[in-house]
Amino acid sequence: MTLNLRKITILIFVLFSAIMLNAQEKGINLTKRENGKTVFLKENRRVLIKTDSGKILKGRFKIVDNNSIVIKKDTIALTSMASIKRKPFGLAAASGVLVLGVATPIVVASAAAGGYAVLLIPAGAAIGGIGLALPTLPKKYKKEDWDYTIVAEK
Repeated sequence: MTLNLRKITILIFVLFSAIMLNAQEKGINLTKRENGKTVFLKENRRVLIKTDSGKILKGRFKIVDNNSIVIKKDTIALTSMASIKRKPFGLAAASGVLVLGVATPIVVASAAAGGYAVLLIPAGAAIGGIGLALPTLPKKYKKEDWDYTIVAEK
């Protein structure tokens, strides 16, 4: 009995699906103590971490073991983290575009032109304010409200 291309393709798809279903992603599982809500932060995502000693670390995190992560060259134990916050690159880029690419030219051109163009200065300032506020949108998960656990591969 010979296998045709269609049967081989289906067989490969089924095997690949089984492997993908069995795979478990690495990351940090955050569980809210109050109601049991969970949030999962995948490994290699950009985060901002504040430690108990007040040190602030930004960057992509890697899992070292079941109790610690590393950002750049700094190893942080989960027990020493005061808070963790997602720090998506897209929001940082959008913030820069709004402040430098839209708001600043509006304010500068309006001030230079004078006359009725000065009425655009508040609009430029508002756009700049929105741009500056964008990076603060992601929620901060504080140690007093959330439990941090590392989920590693099987």
